[in-house]
Amino acid sequence: PRQDHVGSYLGRCRALASIVSKEFLYRWSLRKGVALRAQAVEANAVDHRSDAVSSIPTAVASGVALWFPDLARIDLWGAVLVSLFILHSGWGICMPAIQTLMDKGADKEILQKIAEIACRVPGVMSVHDIRTRFLGMYLQVDMHVAVMGTTSVEKANQIAHAVEDTLCSAQAS
Repeated sequence: PRQDHVGSYLGRCRALASIVSKEFLYRWSLRKGVALRAQAVEANAVDHRSDAVSSIPTAVASGVALWFPDLARIDLWGAVLVSLFILHSGWGICMPAIQTLMDKGADKEILQKIAEIACRVPGVMSVHDIRTRFLGMYLQVDMHVAVMGTTSVEKANQIAHAVEDTLCSAQAS
């Protein structure tokens, strides 16, 4: 084979090896990130997926250039496509961090779960005004807990601590 065909063939092999290895790293990192509840590890997983996906146009462009030298300009379109993948991936990586910095609270499903857990504590009549915000991998919860009007302040304080302990235990599991 001609020298330029050998280079293109090697480039395509490197791109295919990158796709396979980065996809493996994506799956492994995502599993670990979810298990550890670590957004940074999950973001790193998304970066691996982005690398895998962005290698696809590289492999295709080098293959087309190898077999159809007149279409060598397809490499430019591949570069544009890779740039779009990188921008999309960057957006996906940055948005959770930006939302955390802006004190984005938990979604409605989690708020409902918090209310259900708190209402299971003996002495709790109801809960309302639940506000949340993420502090790293932890969720800070502020809420009003309603107890019977005849409950002493000391007993109400014990109930409030029991709600806090129950929610902390539920968050840890």
